[in-house]
Amino acid sequence: MSYAAALPIARSRRSPGVGEFYLRQWPLMVAPPVRSYRLARAMAGAALGAIELPNKLTPLTASQATSALATAYKRVTGNAPTQRVLGLLVAQTAQETAEWKSLHNFGFGNLKASASDPYYQGFRCWEIVNGEKVWYEADHPMCRFAAYLNAEDGAERYVRLLMKRPHWWNGLHTGTVDGFVAGLTTAPMFFTGDPSAYKRRMEQFVGEYSGLVAQYAGEAVHYAGEHKVAVGGTVIGVFALTFGGWYLYNAMTSKRKAA
Repeated sequence: MSYAAALPIARSRRSPGVGEFYLRQWPLMVAPPVRSYRLARAMAGAALGAIELPNKLTPLTASQATSALATAYKRVTGNAPTQRVLGLLVAQTAQETAEWKSLHNFGFGNLKASASDPYYQGFRCWEIVNGEKVWYEADHPMCRFAAYLNAEDGAERYVRLLMKRPHWWNGLHTGTVDGFVAGLTTAPMFFTGDPSAYKRRMEQFVGEYSGLVAQYAGEAVHYAGEHKVAVGGTVIGVFALTFGGWYLYNAMTSKRKAA
């Protein structure tokens, strides 16, 4: 397939998704590498002040991914995620990253890089264009993805992005796959793939990881409880020191007056 065959991307009726699940499938259409893109990518990165990281896989186990997502949700909202919410986060990121085996520099959700991202990377990816799967090489502008130094930062960026889009965030908090996918496919869409296939795959992941999600949801709640205990202990400690100091001062003053 020639490069000209991939040009309808500029006239596509559907805008590119924020992220796409990155399963290593045989391409139906391929946009071959165009080396002139490298200069444009480098200039864009310099203009944004971002640093390009070498593309590398940073695979996680299901336990590590679930723990990172629970921690990220707590960082962003101040509360531990419910079991249903954490289950949906686990299922969607598993879908997007081939069960965290194709996780590139801890990029949960394969998010496109933005001006707020300090690091970015490029790797081969695909989008659905006019109903066809189109592949792009790593140096294409469509393949400029956010990159992170650790799993927690990558998961936090993913959760913050969901929170910025009310329909995505509200869909997540329906606690259902149907509600979440409906939110993700409301413009601006998170993904451009077939919603029915996406939903079926997420339902499979939710089922596969239900026990794991329950485990880490419990740990997240426990973490939130420890935080409350720590804050409460600090408040009590400050009060005790203040009251103790006041009591000691009054006791010494009273003795001086008596003398």
